[in-house]
Amino acid sequence: MHIISNGFEEVQHIKLRASGISSYFEVLVFAENVGVKKPHPYISKKYFSLAGAKAKNFMLIRDDVYGAQRIKMDHVYFKQNQLVHQKYVQYEIKCLSEFFAIL
Repeated sequence: MHIISNGFEEVQHIKLRASGISSYFEVLVFAENVGVKKPHPYISKKYFSLAGAKAKNFMLIRDDVYGAQRIKMDHVYFKQNQLVHQKYVQYEIKCLSEFFAIL
């Protein structure tokens, strides 16, 4: 798994260590190091370069899928509340366990 974050790198590392999940992530990209924030396409390009990957091989799960849509990346809208929306999304889930049905 990988992370692209607008959060400050130092703070995000503290959160990952404190939660005990830092070992699950291979690539971490922080906006402060790249010079632009999500959903700017450049941060995604930088990520794919660092990860040695292509957008077609990944799926974004997030409560804001605009960045993924801009680079034509497969995406899942993680709808954490019951608000009605008019967004076009490829997939929509309310609970992370629903993601397995998409795979």
